[in-house]
Order: sequence, then C-alpha cells, then structure tokens
Amino acid sequence: MSASLRLRLRSVVDSCERISSIYRDFLLALPEEGSVSGQEVRSKYPSLRVGIQGGQGSFNEEALRSFFVPIDSLNLHLQYCYTTQGVLDYVTRGDEVLGQFAVFNSFGGVVEETERAMGSASVVPVALYSIPIRHFLLLPPEQKRGDLKMILAHPQVLKQCRGNLEKHFPQCQLRSGEGELIDTARLAKALIEKDPRVPRNSAVLGPKVLSTILPFSVSESSFEDSPDNRTWFLLVRRA
Repeated sequence: MSASLRLRLRSVVDSCERISSIYRDFLLALPEEGSVSGQEVRSKYPSLRVGIQGGQGSFNEEALRSFFVPIDSLNLHLQYCYTTQGVLDYVTRGDEVLGQFAVFNSFGGVVEETERAMGSASVVPVALYSIPIRHFLLLPPEQKRGDLKMILAHPQVLKQCRGNLEKHFPQCQLRSGEGELIDTARLAKALIEKDPRVPRNSAVLGPKVLSTILPFSVSESSFEDSPDNRTWFLLVRRA
C-alpha cells in the first residue's frame, strides 16, 4: 500500500472511535493497492466467478469491472450477493470463487456493514483497488421532487452526502434498507417494483448507471459532499 494511502487509511481508522481491534488490524494489513493486477487474478482463476456486495448497477459492480478492464470484463461470472455477509457466505461455501466488498471511503470512513460481517470471516485478501464515487439523486416515474418525503440509500452513501442532503432536502427522512435491501441497487429495483417494504414518495441516491437500467430520472448530479470521494474495494478468497 502506498505511503499516502497508508496514512489516509490510518487517519480514517483512528477517527473511528468504535472500530473493533480485529477490523483495525485487518485494514492496516491490507495489500498495497495495485500490487496485484486483474490479469494476474484472471490467470489464477480462469472461471472468474465473483460474488459482490452490490446488485446490478452498483458501485461494487463498477469497481470489479474496472479492475478487470480490459481483461474480458464483460464475461465475468457475477453473483449479486447484495451484502458483505452474503459475499462471505458465497466465498466460504464455494470452490475457486472470489468475493468483493467495500472496505472504506475517503469521506465516509470505514464501511460498518463490512466491519460487522468480518468479525469471524475466514477469508484472505487477494487485491485492493478503488474507484471515484459520484452520487445521483434518482426519481422514479411520476415522482415530483417537491413531493419527496424520503431519500433511500446505503448507510455509507448517506454519510457521503449528508451535508448536501441537509442543505437541499431538510424535509426528507433519510433511510437505508434492511437485509439485501441495504444495497442501493437492490433498493432502487424494489422502489421501481413498488415493493411494499419500500416507502412511496421516495427517491434513491446512488450510481447514475441505475437510470439506464431502471426508469429513473436524474434530479441531482454529483451530490457527494466531497469532490475527492473515493471508495476502496477488497477482492478476497477463502482461507
């Protein structure tokens, strides 16, 4: 891991008052970013079956495809696991499979969902990489911006946009889903499908690509509080 990234991670970890000692040590022992290429991983795992923390259109999917570009990224065998725990279950049960999940963000800090799931995980880091993160406020069909009562997203997304949310949408409740609906992409799909678990008069805050997969309109662009918003993802294998 580069010295600058190591210092940034140390700063993020030290700022987290409640982080467990196990997860703190795990983060500080991560491999150097860029030390393992997608080509090297591809050569060791020809089938390239990967379970990811997000759903279709998630930042997790974007990160994985970016890591393997231009190495046949469109032919990855993806399993949408939606949660970090789902990824860990997939990896520990399968043979010759990998898993990926977000570990920390430059602005939002440690991904608490991952910290909780990693408590008893038997996985080994394979590669660490990052992508810039841009958030977009997405409205479902016929939803008027002025009628919004709730904004839905992963807890990390809400952290990364809290300042702008409080400034521009003080009237809206901020909420994350439970179970697999904690994933913003899965939550967005549920909103479009009018899943009873998802409140009406809601918008989703997440990747712009969701508006090309599902019938959303973009109401706000680059809504993250910090222009230097970046998330690191970890590729793992079974121990």
